[in-house]
Amino acid sequence: MSANNIAKIKIAQKQLGMEDDAYRALLTRLTGKNSAAKLSVTEQLKVLAAMVQLGFKPSKPRKAQGKQYSQPHSRKLIMLWKDLYQAGHVANKTNAAMESWVKAETGKASPDWLEPAEAKRLIEALKSWAKRPVKEAL
Repeated sequence: MSANNIAKIKIAQKQLGMEDDAYRALLTRLTGKNSAAKLSVTEQLKVLAAMVQLGFKPSKPRKAQGKQYSQPHSRKLIMLWKDLYQAGHVANKTNAAMESWVKAETGKASPDWLEPAEAKRLIEALKSWAKRPVKEAL
């Protein structure tokens, strides 16, 4: 069971203006069950597909904003980390991956918490890393 799919089904019901009787009749016709909570994931997807055919227009998923950092050195670290990803030096370009590296190097969970000397050392380390040859497999 997927709570996300159940939420989408309820949104579709509302968007289509389906009365409860019509909604439950649709569920029963498609799955033999009269409650979205009783549906398997496969049945939930079947119901969603039928609701799309009836005119439901699911919204596109929102792109995650990502963390906003307050320190200029944090933004510099992110930029360098993403450059390393583009060059093939790291396998994961996310802020969380960069934060994991920062934590491994300094013990601090956020680059915003770095002292200026620590930040400079990490920035220089990433610049140096970018100059190394890229290994074939990450």
